[in-house]
Amino acid sequence: MKPTSLRSTIHYVITIVISAMALTTPNDTLAIPPGAEPPQTPAAKGKSGVPDEATPAEAKPQTDTQPADTAPVSKPDETSNAESPTTDQGVLAVDEEISENDPEQGAVPLKELDLGQPVESAGKKNPFFTDSKLRLGLRSFYFYRTRYDNTNAEAEALGAALSFKSGYLAERFGMGATLYTSVPLYAPSGRDGTGLLHDNQEPYAVLGQIYGEVKIVDGLQMNFGRKEYNTPYVNAHDVRMTPKTFQGVTFTGAHKGRAENSNWRYGAGYLYKMKDWDQVDFDWMSDAVGVDEERGVAMLGGNYSTDKLSIGAIDYFSPDVLNILYTEGSYGWKLSPDTSIKLSAQFADQRSTGEDLITDDSFDVQQWGVKADFGIWDATVTLGFTDTTGGSENMRSPWGGYPGYTSVQVKDFNRADESAFILKVAYDFTNLGAPGFSVYGLWVHGFNVDDPNFNEDEWDLNAQWAPKEGKMKDFSARVRYAQIHQRGDGDPIIYDFRLIFNYGFNLYPFGKR
Repeated sequence: MKPTSLRSTIHYVITIVISAMALTTPNDTLAIPPGAEPPQTPAAKGKSGVPDEATPAEAKPQTDTQPADTAPVSKPDETSNAESPTTDQGVLAVDEEISENDPEQGAVPLKELDLGQPVESAGKKNPFFTDSKLRLGLRSFYFYRTRYDNTNAEAEALGAALSFKSGYLAERFGMGATLYTSVPLYAPSGRDGTGLLHDNQEPYAVLGQIYGEVKIVDGLQMNFGRKEYNTPYVNAHDVRMTPKTFQGVTFTGAHKGRAENSNWRYGAGYLYKMKDWDQVDFDWMSDAVGVDEERGVAMLGGNYSTDKLSIGAIDYFSPDVLNILYTEGSYGWKLSPDTSIKLSAQFADQRSTGEDLITDDSFDVQQWGVKADFGIWDATVTLGFTDTTGGSENMRSPWGGYPGYTSVQVKDFNRADESAFILKVAYDFTNLGAPGFSVYGLWVHGFNVDDPNFNEDEWDLNAQWAPKEGKMKDFSARVRYAQIHQRGDGDPIIYDFRLIFNYGFNLYPFGKR
């Protein structure tokens, strides 16, 4: 696929403009997190971790997705909820060698459970005004994908996110809001479905977040309104132009454990509506599962972690629709000053509830997975396996990116009875004189699916430059490429190509963190 000269010119101009803005902005401007999720920071990725596209929004203390691209929208058969957004603060003392999560594997690990992070006392006389921030984020995104039926999805769009976050009034009450927009630069008719633009390749603008936060006591907080959340199955899945956001009420807590460097994180809440990537309306959570009834989702979960260990579980219950139980654990250690290993395991159980509104019949399906990450100097080698059992139903992830270890750029590898292996190699070139530049390649081999479906393989390549220091530290550029090979029915191939540029800066206070 060769872009036309017009598209090449457009991308060239956008790159020059955004780069020029980056060069003329003060060095101490906040950096865009390369993956959108509230409690995480882009710089917290492991040496060989590769952050995902950033939301063109505010830089947050952390938690957004990388886990950049998107999720809970139903896609054609050849697509999936893969591509997860999430960055990571690190679960291990060895996180310099092994990143806890990356854009391909796992939407949001339980270590990063975020139902709205509790805040500590601001310690200022009038923090509501002095701590307020207004930030503008810009994103240029080109997306091209072929399909098995010989149709294509293609668009080039320019997006922005204007975000306001207040300080805390009386050290108790805070608020925030984010306005998102996306406009087409190149959007051929008959090629919609990219997730970058509204229906029929139209532009859109939406108040995706407007929320309040109430600090009940230190370490315990209530959040209400329209907000971004990040958990394994309800998350921003920020892999297009704007993230998925949700409407409801949540409570979240965090406190230190008795053991050294141990922490507890827990949360509960009820979300009843959500906004998908390219939509302007908030629809009932049940709509994303294909149920034409008004049903929300109740959530309850928690995580315990130390420098090396992380273990937790979370449950999602939608009456008459679906129940999802997810649990995950990991343990990592150093083998030498330059090598490390982390072993992880996950299990998910999904089943119909009440009146079985999804299929008009009861069902249950499970998937389990194991993964090993080996850190060697500035490289990370990942080996993983997942297996789906339980009958004729596929695993579902209607409210965000899918957390399976073999969920990658296009495919989730979570169909009925499907098993899959993954091999991934990532490398960070910072210590070779290219700060912020990283690459990875991966291969997933799926097998065991039954007729009328066909087994598939996916190959992904990714290169990203996201400097953490200097005049370009608020700028990032990323190129992603994937091929999906179907084994059978003529052996068709899906091609997926993306080119993403991000830049963000504070409007108030300008040039200050």
